[in-house]
Amino acid sequence: MNKVTIFSDSLIISDIINKELTNTIINILEEKETKGEGVTKSNKGNGFQTDFINNEFILQCINDKVAECLSEYSEDAKKDVRVGVAGLWINKNYDKSYNAPHVHPGSNFSGVYYVNASQKEGKLLFYKDTATCFTNNEKYFKGSDFNEVYQVQPSNNLFVLFPSHLNHMVEPHHDDNPRISVSFNVHIGDNG
Repeated sequence: MNKVTIFSDSLIISDIINKELTNTIINILEEKETKGEGVTKSNKGNGFQTDFINNEFILQCINDKVAECLSEYSEDAKKDVRVGVAGLWINKNYDKSYNAPHVHPGSNFSGVYYVNASQKEGKLLFYKDTATCFTNNEKYFKGSDFNEVYQVQPSNNLFVLFPSHLNHMVEPHHDDNPRISVSFNVHIGDNG
């Protein structure tokens, strides 16, 4: 008898330790929040989300980390691939605010970089497939083949990169100190 894995998705989990990056993100967030320049997308509750940020320093830091992570993503990856951050925004989740389930259409990869995170809930959840809820196999079998949800506990400086088609959400934040993160989308293309 053979077991064959037919589909799989991977997360790349790393970190970014860069005080200048952290300070730049917080300064832009404070300016946008003070001016009331927020948008509502997947954010729910009393959280704040900026529109796309076009700061060259932040874009370069995130793009460099994405390129580093993707270069190790697959041994079979083409070497002449162009990687570019296509959109980047800042999230601030206050107590009880969260991000509803969503995907990021129109991009190859998406990710999040946690500037300020708490250990009090607020996990990043990835959902396997909406159809798996009909099977209830997780109730009877153990192992990653049957898990319907994968959880990532945010922490300061955590960097998570994932395929954009993965359905995901962020649980409610339960802390007096807000959770601050940067979310982004990545396009992959041929050089030339």
